[in-house]
Amino acid sequence: MELRQLKHFVTLTEELHFGRAAKRLHMTQPPLSLSIGQLEARLGFKLFTRDSKRVLLTPAGSAFLVKARELLLHLEQTHEFGQMLASGRAGQLEIGFSSATLLYRGLASIFADFTAANPDVHLALREASSQEQCDLVRAGRLDAGFVNFSSPPPGLEGMVMMEEHFMACLPASHPALKNLGARAGIAIEALRDEDFVLISEKAARAYRNHVIALCDAAGFQPRVTLDVVSLLSVVALVAHGMGVSIVPESMSRAGIPGARFVRIRGSQLQPSVHMVWNRERQPTGLTALIDTVQQSVKARRAPRRPA
Repeated sequence: MELRQLKHFVTLTEELHFGRAAKRLHMTQPPLSLSIGQLEARLGFKLFTRDSKRVLLTPAGSAFLVKARELLLHLEQTHEFGQMLASGRAGQLEIGFSSATLLYRGLASIFADFTAANPDVHLALREASSQEQCDLVRAGRLDAGFVNFSSPPPGLEGMVMMEEHFMACLPASHPALKNLGARAGIAIEALRDEDFVLISEKAARAYRNHVIALCDAAGFQPRVTLDVVSLLSVVALVAHGMGVSIVPESMSRAGIPGARFVRIRGSQLQPSVHMVWNRERQPTGLTALIDTVQQSVKARRAPRRPA
């Protein structure tokens, strides 16, 4: 059974006239009659009854018409899907993220925008530490990652997804909070003698190094007493009085009771999240995802008009 025979059959059922059907199919009547005869021979039953005046579907032909239309629709959809794959508009992307990135940095809305614009590209999400994401992207086991790094890791393509001020994260009972006005900030050097909770080097080396560099610029090395694997864990431990930390401003939206966030005097906007991918791999949909992130960054940086 050939695709062209199915198209000939369906067209003839719509016209019930060989001459008109042949004209629609841009062919002459004899080849159309031959095609229908070959299809009937292949199926083993008559599709039409015909005489000199009319052409009618047989009961078996009517039943077969339903299946023929389903097959043609499926083939058309398959062809369209193949074209979308070829043009990068369909497929699956394996994407890494950290919980803090997804929940408090606007990544969920980026995924929603991407899915709305690219419904035929499935996002398979995997939660992992920033360092693990980079390792998986390099190995080709993730197509892209969203990492808590202040600079793109070596060997990967990257773009800044978010820039933020870094803030001091203190327990609510910390004595320094009593002496701060509503808009006052804190100097980093005021944390010189504190115990620090930081993300481990294994989990996010670049982020950890950035915090250490901030302290080093203030004239001291932080006394790190707890190493954890996520920013949420950092904030949770600080909230329980286990130390202090320096975290991106977005973590102030975590809503963890017992943690307070204080502006660091003189702090500047710093990259806090990067989207990373392997330049040697260009899976379907990756370019569209990069474009979505770029549009999100552009919208975030645009000056807000007064209401």
